[in-house]
Amino acid sequence: KIVWSDEDNFKLSGAVNRHNCVYYCFDNPHLTFEEQLNQPGVTVWASISCKGVIGPVIFHNTVDQHAYRNMLTDVIPQIKIQQGNEEFYFQQDGAPAHYATIVRDLLNREFPNSWIGRRGSVEWPARSPDLTPMDYFFWGVVKDKVFSKKPRDL
Repeated sequence: KIVWSDEDNFKLSGAVNRHNCVYYCFDNPHLTFEEQLNQPGVTVWASISCKGVIGPVIFHNTVDQHAYRNMLTDVIPQIKIQQGNEEFYFQQDGAPAHYATIVRDLLNREFPNSWIGRRGSVEWPARSPDLTPMDYFFWGVVKDKVFSKKPRDL
């Protein structure tokens, strides 16, 4: 069992990171997407597992190693309660804040030999968002709901 975790950015404009959006066509469609720069937004963290969702946790500022570690300190007890006595792995990708020594030390203490990530007990493959249901399921569903009615404030 795996507890998948990730962050995503929510911009007031509703602009979506199109990094993973691919358009296949025999003819060149000349697609363009307009995006306003410096839109207000937040970063949101959540986790999912077969037992449910934990989060959202909202960051109004940049997620650095200290903000990420503080958030984990708050949510790890919730994750452990949710998972009960069953064995599980905690997963995070290789974002810079996740790779910081203070974060890895916390994860090594809280999830000894049972966390997946950059330099974790199970190494996370670099540039592999295709391996996580957070990127290819969860955030898409959440953004569809959030942006179905265009929000006016954060």
